[in-house]
Amino acid sequence: MCFFALVIQSLPRKRFSNNVLRADLRRPWGRKKEKVFCYAITLEALLKDAFPNKFLRKFRHSVFKLAVNKLPVTVMECVVTHAHGNTPMLCRHL
Repeated sequence: MCFFALVIQSLPRKRFSNNVLRADLRRPWGRKKEKVFCYAITLEALLKDAFPNKFLRKFRHSVFKLAVNKLPVTVMECVVTHAHGNTPMLCRHL
């Protein structure tokens, strides 16, 4: 199972509305094109923290940040170097 799926399953049930996170979707991505359950999440909720507004009462961390916080602490910072610069990887450092 994907690490993000484990993070999403551990969230309180009403942390994200159905407009932001869908857990009831089925797509033909199985081995023989059988339909399997999948998650769909908006890029905003995946990557950006949400601040209180008329639709959201409390501050909400991004799913990416929640995932990083569930990882064990490492001694070094993880980055991937490519043509466009350095990209932080999914890890926590001291």
